[in-house]
Amino acid sequence: MNDLHIYPLPEKIVKKSGVYRLREREVFRVPSSFGERRCAFYKELYESFTLGLSRAEFVFDDNLLNEMLAGDFAGGQTESGYDYTVKVSENGVYLGGKDDKGVARAFTAFLQLVSPCGSPRATGVQVPLCELSDRPEVQFRGVHFCVFPQVKKEFLRQFIRLAGMYRMSHFVVEFWGTYRFSCMEELGWKDASFTKEEIRPVLEEAAWLGMEVVPFFNCLGHAAQSRIACGDHVVLQQQPLYAPLFEPDGWTWRTDNPDVLALLSKVREELCELAGAGEYFHIGCDEAFSFAASRGVAAAEKGKLFAEYINSIAREMRGAGRKIIVWGDQLLDAKKFPPPYCANQVPDADTAGALDLLDKDIVIADWQYDVNEGEIETSKYFKERGFTVLGSPWHCSENIAAHANTALKYGYGVLLTTWNVTFPFIAQLLHAAELMWQGKSLLSYPEWMSISGNLLRKLSPKQRTFGKVWLG
Repeated sequence: MNDLHIYPLPEKIVKKSGVYRLREREVFRVPSSFGERRCAFYKELYESFTLGLSRAEFVFDDNLLNEMLAGDFAGGQTESGYDYTVKVSENGVYLGGKDDKGVARAFTAFLQLVSPCGSPRATGVQVPLCELSDRPEVQFRGVHFCVFPQVKKEFLRQFIRLAGMYRMSHFVVEFWGTYRFSCMEELGWKDASFTKEEIRPVLEEAAWLGMEVVPFFNCLGHAAQSRIACGDHVVLQQQPLYAPLFEPDGWTWRTDNPDVLALLSKVREELCELAGAGEYFHIGCDEAFSFAASRGVAAAEKGKLFAEYINSIAREMRGAGRKIIVWGDQLLDAKKFPPPYCANQVPDADTAGALDLLDKDIVIADWQYDVNEGEIETSKYFKERGFTVLGSPWHCSENIAAHANTALKYGYGVLLTTWNVTFPFIAQLLHAAELMWQGKSLLSYPEWMSISGNLLRKLSPKQRTFGKVWLG
């Protein structure tokens, strides 16, 4: 029973009798590397969870590394082999991690321990005496978020905070014409794009919550940065003279054009700088319906061209210290994986042959949305050919479980996709987090909803954006 109300449930829990009553002014000693802005963010969260009855003060201590100490806690250490440890004694609190991300996750776990005391109005806040140590069953626990023109900055911030509270490890952010690039202003809608100065502080919160921000840009299909059937095209509607950058339908970048290659390289460089330090870059490349359409090559040649293009980006990003992530559909032959497998190459594109030509350090994100039981055979197929695999489910609970269980069995990661139906993920984030941390789900859908709703009120108490936004 989760009577400590920490979600997902930590692996190791030692409960003790008594509580530590948080002081009206609680002093936290933290590493100097935290910096003032991270401390200000933690202060905001802390005082929201403590109802303002306990105020936080942060003091830098050069002797600390990957740990936070509150009250008179004299010392402690993260238990060997665990991602983070929380210790609450009569004298104070220890929050530690195996690295900087671990201590961030210790802090989010600690916040969930806080409860009010007094009635009918709270007169103070307290945390139970306990020791917690936790580690995830799945190491790559990602969530992919699309910033559509109707997404408000506060909505993005709320989603990041909720993902952080559930201790996701990677936050993949994809701008749909909503980021103002220096290399080409037409890549963002003039009336619906964020500047670097507007969006960077929001993405920084993801890092402070223990997540790597993974930049995303569609480097092949989805070049319109709009839904395929709506007719919108972020570049061509603003400057139709840029038509030579795209295949005739405008849907796919024309990869034999040197200007395209140079532009996309600048795009990737800008997004890496925006996202901050990290190990990955997601280049999309799904649903490339018109790949190489203007070259007049045989379908059988497209696999070789596809592999050469992807490998060239992989080499570039390798030089920048990053691995690329690519969607897996163009690498699958529909004849080998019939329904319920839905993510396959375009029938006449014949790009599935590219798989055996790709560099093996490329990460394949396998989005299969209709497989709701058993193992994900396409993910096993990619793994058997030597690739790192991210099982990529959508909003169906059974589909999430199928991908997570396959990842648990075969050592994959998971990249949860949200697309244009973000609202269900108020619940599904916790469902996915349970599976990835605990290896099993202990709660029901109504519980995922109510727990997440309770956290949202504390994560952004003055906003109602999440409840009002529906992107579907």
